Amino acid sequence: MINIKDFTSLDISYNNAKRKILISDSVRVEFMSERSLEQMRDVVLNENLTCPDIFYTSYLSVSRYKDIDIWTKGKYTYDITIMQSNLAGIEYIKTYGHYNISAETNMCDQTEVIEILYGGCIALIQKPLRIDENNFDYSSTEEINLLKLGRHDKILIPKGYAVTLINNKSNVLIFGSFGTKKRKSYTSPLSLMHGMSYYIIRKNARTEIVKNSNYTNVSKIKKPKLSDFNDKITSKILKTKKSVYLDYIKNQNKFDSLF
Repeated sequence: MINIKDFTSLDISYNNAKRKILISDSVRVEFMSERSLEQMRDVVLNENLTCPDIFYTSYLSVSRYKDIDIWTKGKYTYDITIMQSNLAGIEYIKTYGHYNISAETNMCDQTEVIEILYGGCIALIQKPLRIDENNFDYSSTEEINLLKLGRHDKILIPKGYAVTLINNKSNVLIFGSFGTKKRKSYTSPLSLMHGMSYYIIRKNARTEIVKNSNYTNVSKIKKPKLSDFNDKITSKILKTKKSVYLDYIKNQNKFDSLF
């Protein structure tokens, strides 16, 4: 049984053998969403796949009932996603991928903090080619980063970047996402390009990186350490032994400078 309570204070467990989540009566989930194979066809390497049926499940606006007032009155929200260890053909299971935009302006001026609650993964984070102040060429990239994330790692996704998480491990992946309530996912560019600029696959018993041929110009992959990708100010804010959830409960203004 996997329990994330010690790290987050949220009494949520996951039975890996039965692939079942257990949410106690002390925890509120506003909405649950499953990402199916049909919904993922636009971004996977092989669009003719027949399995797996479900790639991952997200639990949105999660909180303890005793913290509801803080989250209701505040400007942030906290989500949890569970992703099994599996292959989609030869490609590792992954999230759909998204940019963060404002629901008010539709501009790519939002960000998010992702923290690994259990397991580990690869994060692909890419920046599209900027044409001018308000326009991008999503078929080309200025920058693409590959980071290896482990349990309790926290990463800030910069404004204007797309992110996808790939579960290349043998365990279930559970991660939290923290961002403002006006943030929404923008996935259309990735749908059109059939995913991120690279795919992560398993071939000949090893992990390989395959370029997405739908892109016109793709920059070389950078593989920074997490401490180098998060700038010094961000690292200082995120460097705690507890979850972002708990940090926010204790100090609702702590993360304002990141957003």
